[in-house]
Amino acid sequence: MRAKDTFSLKKRAASGALYLGAKRVIIQVIFTVSNIFLARLLFPEHFGTYAILQFVLTFFTVFSDVALSTSLIQRKEKIDDSDLQTAFSFQLLLSLSVVIIIFFSAGTVSNFYNLGDQGVVLFRLISLVLLLVPFKTIAGAVLERELMYFKLVNVEILEILLQVTITVFFAFLGFGVFSFVIGLLAANFISAIAYTVLYPWKIRFRIKVKNLIKLSKFGLPLQKIRFLGYFTVH
Repeated sequence: MRAKDTFSLKKRAASGALYLGAKRVIIQVIFTVSNIFLARLLFPEHFGTYAILQFVLTFFTVFSDVALSTSLIQRKEKIDDSDLQTAFSFQLLLSLSVVIIIFFSAGTVSNFYNLGDQGVVLFRLISLVLLLVPFKTIAGAVLERELMYFKLVNVEILEILLQVTITVFFAFLGFGVFSFVIGLLAANFISAIAYTVLYPWKIRFRIKVKNLIKLSKFGLPLQKIRFLGYFTVH
């Protein structure tokens, strides 16, 4: 690698660190301000119900990801459209499978947490977020791989800002705990589009076994660590 390229790489990495630091501060400010409004518009049980929804969604997310996007970031070899399409397609299949599981198990999970019929609807609605994740993670992985942190941070802040704004708006209209779910779904949908605009790649449902095996060699061990860590912590 030439000295000029090395300097450019270091400069982009340093800029990335600054962007990530600024992102944490901005997101904290956004959440703090939004919570002030939401505390006046919603009841404590609404926050409690949403916390349960987030916990269950996080739990199922573990089974809808095999860290293929991380493999795209860390892989030393050059990646091409077939790598992106394979990672996207496989993750979308996993996400769809998990959404179907949540759809049919929503009643049981809702009864376990004493959320009633409303809980069934909430669990099914929030599970749809998983279908949007592959559209975000693949483009996001490439942006991170190429150290395009400015674009990455901007879209992440946009997503958070949209989520809290939409949540506060629907809370003001009296949608209760549904405000959280509507905000989450809408923000993820818009950010999925934003990621695709920032890094337009050939989205296509195609799985190449050879590419999948290469990506999984790194992704599966990492996901195993995450899986064990999740249950160790919880």
